[in-house]
Parts: sequence; structure tokens; C-alpha cells
Amino acid sequence: MREELGLEAPFLEYFGDWLVNALQGDFGQALRTQRSVGNDLVNRIDVTLELAFLGLIIATVISVPLGIVAALQRSRWPDYAARSIAVFALAIPGFWLATLAIVFGAKWFTWSPPLGYQAIWEAPLTNLQQMWLPALLFGLILAGVQTRILRTALLDVLRQDYMLTARAKGLSRVMLLRRHALRNSLIPFITVIGVQFPVVLGGSVVFELIFALPGVGIYLLDGIANRDYIVVQAVNVWIAGAVILTNLIVDVSYGFLDPRIRVSS
Repeated sequence: MREELGLEAPFLEYFGDWLVNALQGDFGQALRTQRSVGNDLVNRIDVTLELAFLGLIIATVISVPLGIVAALQRSRWPDYAARSIAVFALAIPGFWLATLAIVFGAKWFTWSPPLGYQAIWEAPLTNLQQMWLPALLFGLILAGVQTRILRTALLDVLRQDYMLTARAKGLSRVMLLRRHALRNSLIPFITVIGVQFPVVLGGSVVFELIFALPGVGIYLLDGIANRDYIVVQAVNVWIAGAVILTNLIVDVSYGFLDPRIRVSS
């Protein structure tokens, strides 16, 4: 086994060979199935990425209106309602919410989501039927943090002196929000989305398990259960690469959101 895995070689030589192969997408063969880990990972990445992107899009669609309403109606009932929804979304466990949705759907409406996965380019309608519920539940959970962050950022911007000056010059509230307040509040909001994306990739295992989606999370769970460290290692490397790429994209986006960052750099 050691000779087959190349463990007899010196550490630096072994690590160098592994790194070169990993950069080419070759992580070796799974110990249990003897299949290429890189190929298995590629076949599952699209499921996890689709769930992650749909969840983040739904979370953004929910959190932006809630955050704006909460900031503009501070200390009034819309603010309390939006914050209550956000706290509820933060506190509720994902596995409980997903299980509850399936049980209530089957008991009250005699409906259950179709299990399994069909790629969107193969069967778009079937894919939508399979993905809308886990993506919606995932988005509801992610929206809690986004709502709180956007509300806090908007309140901070609305207190600035230049905002008071713009109001004094007669700028309408809608124009003030659209051209100044919301844009200047997007940096912490985008930062949160960037932080959430790698967490979504790793935390999607709950929804993949409950809704029988053959994604990377299930692959990681199977690798842990079978003590297949090659699979676990490959998934961790992939998630680490996603973290680095996401942080890079978020940092680059700062310059487009705030011209002062481009000037100072």
C-alpha cells in the first residue's frame, strides 16, 4: 500500500509530486472504489455550485428589501418584524427546516419534492422541480446574516454628514437611497456574501443528504464514513481553492463599488 501510494519516497519528493498532480486535477484513486477522485469531484461540483448560487441569490433577494425597510423604518414595527425574521433565520437549524418542509408537504398537501438530480442543461424543468425547495430553504437561512449586516451598514451611512447635506439640498429619499446610501453600504454586504460562499459549499451536505442530491457534501460525508482520506483531502483542497478565489473576487469588487479604493491604491 505504501509503495502504491508513493509513501516510500522522501517527504519533499512525495509532496512535490502530489502538488503537481493536484494542480492538474489528479488527486489519485479513492481507496474504496478505486475510481479517480478528480473525475468524481468534477461530476459532483455542478450540483453543489448550483445549490450554493441559487441559495445565495434567493438570500440576496430576501435580505435586500428587508434590510432597506429595517433601516428606513428604524425602531418601528417594520424594523422589528424584519429583525425578528432575521433572528429566526439565524437560529433555525437547516436540517430541521428541511425535514419539516418535507414532512408538512407530504402530510398536508400530499406532495414531496422529487429526489435525485438532473442537470439543468439536460432537463431544465426537472432540475427546477428538484432544486427550488432546497435552494429556498438554504436562502432563508443565509438571508438572516445578510439582512442584519445590510441594516447596520445602511444605518451607518445614513448618519454620515454628506447624507444630511444631500437631504438639505432637496434630494429625494428614493434618489438618496439609490445613488448614495445603498451603494456605500454594499461593501460589508458583499464581504458577508464572500464569507458565506465557502461556508455554503461545506455546509450544503445537510441539504444534499436530505434531498438526495449527489453533490460534493455527500461525497465528503461518504469519504469520512469510509475513512477514505484521499477523498477527504481532495474535497478540502477544492473548498480551500474556492475560499481563495472568492476572497480575490470580493477584493476586486471593492474597487468597482467604491472609486475611493481605486484612487487610494
